[in-house]
Amino acid sequence: MSDVFEEVEESLRQDKATMWWKRYGIFVWIVGIGIVALVAYNEWSTGQKDRATIERVMSFEAARTMLTNGDYTGAQSGFAALVETGTDIAPLAAQFLAQTQYEGSGDTENAARTLEASGGDAGPVERLALLKAAYIKSETLGLSELEAFLGDLPNRPTAIGVLANELIAAKAFSEGDLARAREEFSYLQFAANAPPGVAQRAGVALSVIPLATGTASETQAPETEVPETVAAASDPDIAEPETQGADQ
Repeated sequence: MSDVFEEVEESLRQDKATMWWKRYGIFVWIVGIGIVALVAYNEWSTGQKDRATIERVMSFEAARTMLTNGDYTGAQSGFAALVETGTDIAPLAAQFLAQTQYEGSGDTENAARTLEASGGDAGPVERLALLKAAYIKSETLGLSELEAFLGDLPNRPTAIGVLANELIAAKAFSEGDLARAREEFSYLQFAANAPPGVAQRAGVALSVIPLATGTASETQAPETEVPETVAAASDPDIAEPETQGADQ
């Protein structure tokens, strides 16, 4: 007798399952198809991004090869296209674009504008662009203007920060502020994070910059030419400056 009841209960369960499936089965199919479609799209999207990244890297290398070979027109077009993408490679491409503008036609104004637009405090590449822009603009900016342009870059305990201090020191010397120049070069000579080349140039600069002793006439810049090691700090060459001990 119990077997009969069990068969009836099993039959009822099957009927309920059939009714439930007829009523809601379509939703189960929709959810299943949606999950499969989502996974497929994610795989496709990842593949597309990877291919786009590879294409941008290849375009960058092609433009850099043209720059090396002296094809400034082709290089400028290639780097400019990469800058316009606004992707991760854009800030680096902007620096090479500025180099192309500077080397190809001596267009310091556009080179500085390109670097300034891509420079900032977001990361090492952006900070390096800001420093390069400062090298170019230092020819026309006063000391206070140059410091304002650099912002807190000279305060950073990195190689790029040290190079920013060297640029300020050279600018102070060129304006006749010998006390400030000696102060900055003294710091650079013994700074723990200063690359060896910077420390050496600072030592040479200190050996030729006279002490500021108080009178206005004594604190003027000497009439002799600026030592080559000091002048190098303000050279507007936008090729990547010495950054031994990479910026973090």
